[in-house]
Amino acid sequence: MEIFLGIISMVSSTAAAVFGLGGGLILISFLPDFLPADAIVPVHGVTQLASNTSRAFFSYRSIVWRLLPLFFAGSLLGAALFGILVINISTAYIPVFIGFYILLKLWSERMGKLLSSFDNLFILGFLQTGLGVLVGSTGHLAMPRLLKEISDRDGIVSTSGMFMSLSHGLKLLAYGIIGFKFSQYFPLLVCMVSGALIGSFGGTLLRRKISNRWFSQILKILLTVMALRMIYSALA
Repeated sequence: MEIFLGIISMVSSTAAAVFGLGGGLILISFLPDFLPADAIVPVHGVTQLASNTSRAFFSYRSIVWRLLPLFFAGSLLGAALFGILVINISTAYIPVFIGFYILLKLWSERMGKLLSSFDNLFILGFLQTGLGVLVGSTGHLAMPRLLKEISDRDGIVSTSGMFMSLSHGLKLLAYGIIGFKFSQYFPLLVCMVSGALIGSFGGTLLRRKISNRWFSQILKILLTVMALRMIYSALA
């Protein structure tokens, strides 16, 4: 299991480094088959923290730092409020939340318009980090704002990496306060973090050589199948 998820982590991290998003959704789609429900989001968060911080580091000169303070303030509030919420819901249904979240993200135009309307950086930080406590991967929420603010791909990818680093870091802090025992998954986390770092490095090198037109369609189909499988497995 450790080696397989380490490879999946590398592949997903490579995809995120090339295209700026999608890696977190790919990874979290596999985790319900291997982990108990209450471990999915925190284990995913550790791996994604490594993936996003390394992605930002490899292109740190392109980060647009002025966008971070308001986003960070909203993230603090989101992690606190949603951290309280996650204590009071059944962890058995977290895969259902994740599955429906992926489907809405991919196929609901109304949801896409709704998410795009929250263009304030404070609100984006609150939603991206807060919802991340429940569903794990929410990196796409800030993309419309980043596309407005930044014109080059390196800047978008690296700044998105910093946004997600803040989100995942605060999310992990919330789970630590709740009492999640990260040490129980240490060997798995070593493999997955190693894969994430390798993927970020390789993806950064590939970013200027690969078009994302074909990738976005294949990703949409694969994620839809995975989301439906997650929902069926949890409810069945």
